[in-house]
Formats: sequence, C-alpha cells, structure tokens
Amino acid sequence: STEGTAIPLSALSGVAVAIIVGGLLYVANTRIKDRRLLAAFMATVVGLLAAGLFSGGCHEFEEVLGETPVVYRMSAGCRHAVDDGRLAEHLLELVNPTQLSLSAFYLFGLTLILLHVVQWYRAKRAAAKAEVDALGVKSPAVVAV
Repeated sequence: STEGTAIPLSALSGVAVAIIVGGLLYVANTRIKDRRLLAAFMATVVGLLAAGLFSGGCHEFEEVLGETPVVYRMSAGCRHAVDDGRLAEHLLELVNPTQLSLSAFYLFGLTLILLHVVQWYRAKRAAAKAEVDALGVKSPAVVAV
C-alpha cells in the first residue's frame, strides 16, 4: 500500500519557500557589514515571525473558545483566486483577521519594540559605567559612602 508515502505538494512548497527565504537571509547577513544594521535587520525579521506566530496561536484559541468579529474582509475577486483546500483556509485567516488576532499581532510587536528600547538603554548605561570604572573615576555616590 502506498498510503502515507506521497509527499503533499504543500510540504514541498513549504520546503522550497524555507530554502529561498533562508538563502536570502544568509546573503543579507554576509553582505551587511554594519553590525548595528545587521542586528536591527535580524531583530525585525525574528520579531515579525514571532508576532505572526503569536497572533496565529491566539487565533487558534479563538477558534475553540469563540471568534471575535472580523476587522475587514478580502474582496470577492481576490477570494476566487485562492484554490479550495486547507491552504485556502489559512490564507483566508490571514487576509480576514479577527479583532483578537490583529490586536495580538500589533501588541506583541509593540511589546518587542519596547523591550528592545529598554535593553538598549540598559546596555548604554552599563557601557558608560564600565568606561567610568576603567578610568578609575569614582562617582559621587561611591565617594560619599
């Protein structure tokens, strides 16, 4: 019996997309010489991926617990371009987002940005303190103690 041995077309297309995107990320990482730009680029890529996965997970909980209203719907002309099947269901979820999935995406993204800004300020403060310590200058708080 050959049941279960056929590789679905969606799996092959997923692998092809992963190879192409991975190759583009590799090329971008090797060609970007400025470390700050590279860090911002990779944080953006990973942040978008994480926000998308989080909002997708929220949508799955929403399907079980009851869906919130759809924010906007894709036009009928575009909808007919999508073939029937499981892939079509996922694509329609992406272009017909509910209130929960859309707000989860943006709130997660804003939280990531806020945490990156806080971490950046903490790193700047630690670098300044290390520079002062290397010079041997004591801060007024340390002298008073």
